[in-house]
Amino acid sequence: MQKFINLSNYPIDQPSDKLNIVIDQVRNDLEKDGCAIIRGFLSKEGVSELIKETANVAHYAHRSSALTNAYFTADDPSLPKSHPKRQFFERSNAFIPADNVACASVITRDDCVICGVAWVNEVFKQLDQASGHQTQITWFVNDGETVKANTTLFEVTGNARLILTGERAALNFLQTLSSTATLANTYVKELAGTNTKLLDTRKTIPGLRSAQKYAITCGGGVNHRIGLFDAFLIKENHINACGGIEAAVKTAKAQHPGKTVEVEVESLDELTQ
Repeated sequence: MQKFINLSNYPIDQPSDKLNIVIDQVRNDLEKDGCAIIRGFLSKEGVSELIKETANVAHYAHRSSALTNAYFTADDPSLPKSHPKRQFFERSNAFIPADNVACASVITRDDCVICGVAWVNEVFKQLDQASGHQTQITWFVNDGETVKANTTLFEVTGNARLILTGERAALNFLQTLSSTATLANTYVKELAGTNTKLLDTRKTIPGLRSAQKYAITCGGGVNHRIGLFDAFLIKENHINACGGIEAAVKTAKAQHPGKTVEVEVESLDELTQ
């Protein structure tokens, strides 16, 4: 033990106040993040010894490699050589056999409103189409559903490499959209019992406007403008440039009679106009 573990910082060989502090910190990290990083736990001598042992058995590992592009497609000679689809690189794997089948469960660490089922499904659908595999996803919750911490959201079964390839993108979609829905729902609850509706903004994450707009509705909010094209939103600068609220509204209606016109006011006096 002394050879591999830094016992001066982590005295796990004997009870002590210092050890209790380490244990409490690890427990707190696990509770908060689901993982704990114990920096410098192994001694330098221990790390060197482990590297030597690993080198001695490395030739027993299942290793495979293949040339692939970012799209997992075959070479297309009709495209110029500089095209991304013609940029191939070596993709190797030394510990997961290509035919390994795995099953994984995804849970939530916090209470939340779920959103993103279709996006998770699409990630693995596209990987299946590119690889020829078939991934099975079983959902236990639906978009818009409020769930408690530690609820199992879905299970995924299929090729282990494919699951590992898609899991981060899939979880990024699920976490981002569920957090949007959850935060929206928090404000919607604050407005309960009033005639006020919670509207969203068009200023979303680039490329995810439709997704985040949908997440707002899952949280109980209401979609406002999708872009600048579908309604007028007259603000202070527009009012000043037109010479007043009435003039700004008349100009907007004259240009596009069928468009919704909304005015952002800063006082009750402006509201009465």
